[in-house]
Amino acid sequence: METVNIHQAETNLSQLLLRVEHGEEIIISDRGIPVAKLVPFRL
Repeated sequence: METVNIHQAETNLSQLLLRVEHGEEIIISDRGIPVAKLVPFRL
């Protein structure tokens, strides 16, 4: 599971979403503190 900062997430959102679609989980952090997690959506 990779961690990216908010700037990286904003800049690379399309690429991050493609990775999530393939099953990866990505943590988004603000000043080193985790604030969100991108995970694949499953029904």
